[in-house]
Amino acid sequence: MGIRKRVADALELQHDVALNLPVLHVTGGERLLMENHRGLLEFGREKIRIASAAGDVTVEGEDLNVQSVGRDEILITGVIRSVEFARPGAKR
Repeated sequence: MGIRKRVADALELQHDVALNLPVLHVTGGERLLMENHRGLLEFGREKIRIASAAGDVTVEGEDLNVQSVGRDEILITGVIRSVEFARPGAKR
């Protein structure tokens, strides 16, 4: 267990804030808002890959579109079929 996680646990802090972990809000399978991203890695109409402190997040679906990219948030719209997390260093 990392020092940051231990400190967050000891101080009862939310892990998403203390560890800069991604927070995803999916609405009706047509809208995904991701907080705490580290940038777009791949963009296509059927697949979008986003970097985060916890590893890559892959969104797959149809007619995917990046509506907005802010410093801390990314908004994706379209028909969202799946969301997958890959840990850093994990083979894909």
